[in-house]
Amino acid sequence: PSVFQPSLFTQRFIDPFLKKIEGRYTIGVHVRFDSSSDDPDAFQDSTQRFTNKFNMIRNMQRERNAVIFFATDSSDMRTLIHQNFDHDFFMVDYLPVDETGRELTEASAMRTIIELFLLGSSDMLFLMEKSKFSMVGLSLNHKNPHVVYFFRFCYKKVFTLCNARLKAVLKRFFSRKERKKKHFA
Repeated sequence: PSVFQPSLFTQRFIDPFLKKIEGRYTIGVHVRFDSSSDDPDAFQDSTQRFTNKFNMIRNMQRERNAVIFFATDSSDMRTLIHQNFDHDFFMVDYLPVDETGRELTEASAMRTIIELFLLGSSDMLFLMEKSKFSMVGLSLNHKNPHVVYFFRFCYKKVFTLCNARLKAVLKRFFSRKERKKKHFA
C-alpha cells in the first residue's frame, strides 16, 4: 500500500473516481503541453507526436479493455485529448485546474490530490519524464505499473542552445583527455 493515506474527508472526493476504475485495467496519463511557441512548425510537430502516442494509448485501451484517466493542467492538451478520444476517458474536470504562477485554491489542491491518487492506482502510466508531478504520481503507485514516458522535445531555439552546450562539454572533455594522454606518454 501507498504511504499516502487520504483523510476521510479527502476520501469522499476520491471514491467516485475509484468506482470508475474498480476491477478494470487502468491507464493513467499525466501530460503537460505548452503551445506558446512562436514557431508554428514546432507546435504542429509536437501535436503530431502527442497524437502518435495517443494512438498507442488507444491500442492499449482496446487490448486490455482499459479505462483511461488523464491528468493535465493545459487547456491546449485538454482540447487535444477531446479531439483524439471522444468519450473513452475521464478527467477530474469538475474541480478547477491549478494554473502555474497563480495562488492555489482549496478546490484546485483537491483536484491535484485526486489526480495523484488516481495515478497511484493505475496499472500502466504514461508520464512526462522531467515532471515532478509525474514522479510523485509514480512514487505513490503500489501496483508496480508499466511506465511509458512521453518524449522530451526542444523547440528549434532551445535545441540550438542544447547543441551548443553539448559541443562545449564534449570539447572540454576531449581536451582533458588529450592532456592526460600527453602527460602520461
